Amino acid sequence: MAKNTRGRRPDLRRIMNRRSYTVAQAADLLGIRQGAVRNWLGAGLPCLDDARPVLIMGFAMKAWLKERRNKARKSCKVDELYCFRCREPRWAAQGSIAIITENEKTVRITGRCVECDTRMNRKGSRAKLDEIKRTFRISTKRHATLGVSDDPLVNRDLEMEKV
Repeated sequence: MAKNTRGRRPDLRRIMNRRSYTVAQAADLLGIRQGAVRNWLGAGLPCLDDARPVLIMGFAMKAWLKERRNKARKSCKVDELYCFRCREPRWAAQGSIAIITENEKTVRITGRCVECDTRMNRKGSRAKLDEIKRTFRISTKRHATLGVSDDPLVNRDLEMEKV
């Protein structure tokens, strides 16, 4: 029996709608402990009746878990990142925002939480990069470049050593 590690969400696609599950079967199917399923029953997971063994309908379990998941979701505003330590959408500290290109379509926006100084991340579209920069007030700085020379310094030094 594979046990789910702490913090992992059960895969709801494994639940069959027209099947009934005992507590042990539901726990085994989702890779969690039986105590977690019993806690769900206490928290309002519907079961067929109070008789033993307790039977849980697949469609009811899936709907209850989806509803529970949606209640816990917190959406970020355009100028916020999600802080996992605070468990809230937060603004990033000024000057801590960085945009990292993931691939040709996505970028990762990182920053530090204003409240707890934890690193925060958010994904974004590379097509909306200009909008993201305006939202987070990021300006692109150009670095000073060396002047172009036909005779680079390195070559000149090597020639001097030969003489």
